[in-house]
Amino acid sequence: MTVYVTQDAVRKNGNGELIPAFDLAPATVFGELYTLFPRGRDISLNSHHITAVLKHKLRNFTDRDYILPVGDPVLFMATAMVAGQMNNGKVKVLKWDRDIRAYMQVVLEV
Repeated sequence: MTVYVTQDAVRKNGNGELIPAFDLAPATVFGELYTLFPRGRDISLNSHHITAVLKHKLRNFTDRDYILPVGDPVLFMATAMVAGQMNNGKVKVLKWDRDIRAYMQVVLEV
């Protein structure tokens, strides 16, 4: 099982160093974390590049895998679309529930 994290979740600390923005460790219950895109320049404007990268990185996406949306909302949408193409319209997404402090799975099917 793989948890596809859409983008690196980092922020700058007081010294200007990049540090993790969130503790994604609770998501490892669902599988190994695999980050699709690094944090950095705005890549959301080049849809052909994004789609090509996603088709390659999600080529083995199955019912056992999950998407963890972090970062740019355009990347969330593109990742879900491509993952759905790879898996007959079915995608499982992890959503943080702050009340129970755990990830919950949401199954999306078209």
